[in-house]
Amino acid sequence: MAGVVALLVLRTVTATAASGSDVMPMPPPFERVLQTATPAMQGSDVYIARQLLVRFDPTLSPCADTDPPGCSFDGPMATAVETFQRGRPDLSEDSTGTVGPSTATAMLAELQFDR
Repeated sequence: MAGVVALLVLRTVTATAASGSDVMPMPPPFERVLQTATPAMQGSDVYIARQLLVRFDPTLSPCADTDPPGCSFDGPMATAVETFQRGRPDLSEDSTGTVGPSTATAMLAELQFDR
């Protein structure tokens, strides 16, 4: 977990609106919008998002530290994302269970540090 936190601290940036566009880019380390899909989304971005969400919702099972590519964006993870979104006024209208730019930025800002 410490390696994930160090990665986040080193790579975290605030997402800003793209010049001449109202589309907000995904903040590093995220490269895509995360959501439930068939087949389930997997990869290091899903692993990082899930490890962050475990800090918010300890009932969510963390991914094994040894297998980030095997970590899937599943139903319980989408539920944890939706609960995280509902608890924040700036995200409550986006309570979809999808990790887009606003949610990713909020997760990084609020969940990257140990408590």
